[in-house]
Amino acid sequence: MRNHSLSEAREAALQARQLYRDLLDRDQEVLALLQASQCSALSGDTDLAMQTASEAKELAKRAARRCAEGICWHTLASLHLDWGRLADASKMAKKALTCAKRCHEHKEQARSLLLFIVINLMISKEYEADADAEAEATSEAGEHFRRVEEKMEELRLLAQRASEPFCTACSSHAVAAVQLHRGSYDEALRTAQTAMTAYEESADLIGVLHMYLLMGKAHLTRRSFREARDATEAACWFGEQLGFRSIEENARTILQEIQAREAELPEPQLRRARVPEMPNVPKLDVQALDVEVLRDVVQLFVKVLIGSDDPIDPERPLMEMGLTSHLAVVLRDHLAKVLPGLSPPLPVTLIYDYPSITSITQLVTTSAEVFMQV
Repeated sequence: MRNHSLSEAREAALQARQLYRDLLDRDQEVLALLQASQCSALSGDTDLAMQTASEAKELAKRAARRCAEGICWHTLASLHLDWGRLADASKMAKKALTCAKRCHEHKEQARSLLLFIVINLMISKEYEADADAEAEATSEAGEHFRRVEEKMEELRLLAQRASEPFCTACSSHAVAAVQLHRGSYDEALRTAQTAMTAYEESADLIGVLHMYLLMGKAHLTRRSFREARDATEAACWFGEQLGFRSIEENARTILQEIQAREAELPEPQLRRARVPEMPNVPKLDVQALDVEVLRDVVQLFVKVLIGSDDPIDPERPLMEMGLTSHLAVVLRDHLAKVLPGLSPPLPVTLIYDYPSITSITQLVTTSAEVFMQV
């Protein structure tokens, strides 16, 4: 069903491409091709995704659309990264950065710098793994890491000049990745939280998902298994719901490692790592919804999840009170169980779009009213 929908989306993008071609709108024609490429990538057809992105890049180049060409190079770099072709991915990220600089596009520069940093960190890590076998590998690892440090400083300065949340997020993301690479796990977690806040401010959900993965890896290395599972399950669930296959697969790999590590824990420690047992609440009638009862249910679930018996300010953001990303998913799922038939269903990004008890209650009330009118 999912691949069928993606196939339909690809066909729609290609039809849009033809319309833009007839209108001689080369920028939109390129973007339509890139949308078709993304659909192919999400459906698992990497060859077709690369072929379509390459076609978009050639079109942008012929039409002298430098900014669009840079976006194409970035897409191709990301595809090669997902496929494990790190050397090619690094070259393409560099070309994307060159295009973005010529266009003076701060956001595209930040995206390309971050991608280049991530790719070269991965290359450096691969060489480090071979360092015991070859002295040359040690030299290569050091060279790639120097490139990382150079581009990280460039990204920091760009973020300062641009004063845009997205550029700040990319800069913090790069720093957190380097800190994780160096084994500074506590620092990486603090910096990743800063990056996540900036990504949320710029409404970049993919960035948020990458921070969940990074935090999951850091917590795992620190043997903080509950926190690792919280972050990684959130990334996995959101990735699955939103169709980000590579993020979902990466998260599942980390979850398997967490499960293996948890199997080594003594039973008392394992019990502490589990999600709190949720109360059994009767289902609510969506057609005759009592707002006060609904608010009490939301508050009850939140208090159990954060482990608090104190009164909760219904206006305060829940994540400020200790509701982690994974527990936010648990909250959404349990609310869905007690609100059968609610349409539209509670959104995947519930805790980000409706961060407090009051806003969640208002959302459900509004949805119930719409449901009654249908």
